[in-house]
Amino acid sequence: MHEFAVCRDMLQQIESIVAEEQAAMVDVVTVRIGPLSGIEAHLLSQAFPLAAAGTVAEKAELFIETLPI
Repeated sequence: MHEFAVCRDMLQQIESIVAEEQAAMVDVVTVRIGPLSGIEAHLLSQAFPLAAAGTVAEKAELFIETLPI
């Protein structure tokens, strides 16, 4: 599942930002996805909780914005 790998990479970036900002956790993650990205929004939303388990974004809500071409 390609979307799970995308989530893992995204969470690595989130962890880096959280450390840099000295934050404790993340409440909301917003992602913008274009139609040519090759990412299926519904699969990304299913993969996110699995990938986020045990991270600072474990309880974060994922918002996906779909962009036009």
